[in-house]
Amino acid sequence: MTYTEARAYVYGLINYEKEPHLSRFNPRKFSRVRDFFRALGDPQRPLAAIHVAGTKGKGSTCIYLAHALASLGYTVGLYMSPHVSTIRERIALVQKDRDRGTVRVKMISKALFSECASVVMRKDLLLRNQGIACTFFEALTAMAFIYFQKSRVDWAVIETGLGGRFDATNVVDPRCVVLTKIDYDHCRQLGNHIEDIAYQKAGIIKKRVPVISDSQKGPALRVFRRIARKQRADLAVLGRDFKTRITSDQKGRVCFDFLSGKQALKNIVLPTFNRHQAHNAALALQALWTVVPRQSEFLPAIRKALRQACIPARAQIITRRPLVMVDVAHNPVSIQAMCTMLRRHFPGKKVAMVFGASKDKDLVKMLHFLRQFPARQYIFTQAAVSRAAQAEELKKMFGENDCLVYDDSSAAFETAKRQCGRNGMIVVCGSFYIVAEAMKYFKKPVSRIA
Repeated sequence: MTYTEARAYVYGLINYEKEPHLSRFNPRKFSRVRDFFRALGDPQRPLAAIHVAGTKGKGSTCIYLAHALASLGYTVGLYMSPHVSTIRERIALVQKDRDRGTVRVKMISKALFSECASVVMRKDLLLRNQGIACTFFEALTAMAFIYFQKSRVDWAVIETGLGGRFDATNVVDPRCVVLTKIDYDHCRQLGNHIEDIAYQKAGIIKKRVPVISDSQKGPALRVFRRIARKQRADLAVLGRDFKTRITSDQKGRVCFDFLSGKQALKNIVLPTFNRHQAHNAALALQALWTVVPRQSEFLPAIRKALRQACIPARAQIITRRPLVMVDVAHNPVSIQAMCTMLRRHFPGKKVAMVFGASKDKDLVKMLHFLRQFPARQYIFTQAAVSRAAQAEELKKMFGENDCLVYDDSSAAFETAKRQCGRNGMIVVCGSFYIVAEAMKYFKKPVSRIA
């Protein structure tokens, strides 16, 4: 099977990421998922997995955790979604370069992607007559597990796709579970109340497996406590059982201290504009402390690895001339955090704000927070995918007449370049899709390392 054929097979499967109105959240469908992985020989079973779920920050937490584990000499499998530029970004190995002492992230090669896809496709075709056909995300999840098993990884850091309880990644038997910040998103699938969303996310909690949680809203934390108690799982919560303290926040650098019991790691530097990344890094460190014996000689290596751990497409500057920042903020809380960051780090900057989002998102609240930011020019556009909200509809919902609208994102980016001038700034946000198009337009390849 060639790489082109492998991509065609995977993209030919039903894709809930592009068809969010289709439901996959029921026990009967998840039993089919378990049957499919069992037919593949349960490739996830040998993996020492750390399973991460949440509304906000789970991808960043996975990257920080993978870097920290790799800094100790482990080979780490990293599975994340969605991707920005290429589907192969989702499946990667994270390892320490022993000559340079740096951590490297290497996505799966085209040849191995094709090999793993071939294994999944053969089994998929055999099982379709029994009603056990797989989906786009299930196939990629299986491919990741097969690849990690072939690569003999020491650890596998696994991000859930959507929810947790009925997510394909929930076939793993993790050594540790991490729950990032819970908020409103994917309400159509997960429920309209924080308790409902938290219940779906908490479905990855397993019997006697330690759980690490961000500080949460009361209803979410009560759900986590109840389910952890039922599963006899120890629950450690940020702010109660371990703490983080930001000591400085300069442009593009957040410095913080991490405290857990008698263990302290001070002056950790993250290459980010976002203060909240200190919380995500703290979750990663607490998970690390939980699964790996605490040894003080590792601390310099961990500190160095986190200083390298760039989070792609999250408040990322992709060009300097013109100054362009992309951010995949795609729910209200993320848009609010992005606007706060821009006001803090770029006060008085003339910003051309390019916004495109998916039509299944809470657009009213996202635009409410966007409206509070004093951009010089708002430009609404849409990515070339069926899931994209119409640019004209976004403008109507925004409610201001001096906004610009372009159905074609390239035209929107070109206009933004003219609007921002020599000393201005372009910010592209709202979805992974629109950020992917911005990165392609400005010719910036995705990289998970500095």
